[in-house]
Amino acid sequence: IFLFLWPGIGFTIMNILLTRSDSDFEMEALKKLSSAKVLDVGCGTGRTAIKIAKRLDNCAFLTGMDIYNKAAIKGNALETVQKNALLEGVAEKTHFQYGSAIAIPFEDNSFDIVNFSSVLHELHMEEGPKKALQEAYRVLKPGGYLYIEEWNRSSWQLVMYSGVFCFVFKK
Repeated sequence: IFLFLWPGIGFTIMNILLTRSDSDFEMEALKKLSSAKVLDVGCGTGRTAIKIAKRLDNCAFLTGMDIYNKAAIKGNALETVQKNALLEGVAEKTHFQYGSAIAIPFEDNSFDIVNFSSVLHELHMEEGPKKALQEAYRVLKPGGYLYIEEWNRSSWQLVMYSGVFCFVFKK
């Protein structure tokens, strides 16, 4: 019974932890920079991008980009993230567009902050994550900030989140 209920217990605990951490979400660089230009790579439906945008001052701006592959994530579409930004009241300080993490469609030294949230693990090519980080550094202004948030397949959070299934189905 315990093994059967483990995933449900894990989902419940992670929802509690994620809800608490969402309200505590903070990007230290935003406190240091006024009118920051932020790039959220792989913004998907906009969950993290919108959290960041809510903390931007009036002159700051966030650009989000994603490949918008509907097969990868249900509801992952440009229209979805734009609608979510409008619903959350941050549409005037955000812009979302198509773009690849391994070929970021912006000029060198364009952003003060580049954020990757649950993106690098999606790059299945051998050189994918390395190329994505090279692109991030290319578009970062000198002295800019790079934020990376990824799940570690062996982390206790993942074990709690997916329970026994992470051991059974893990690659």
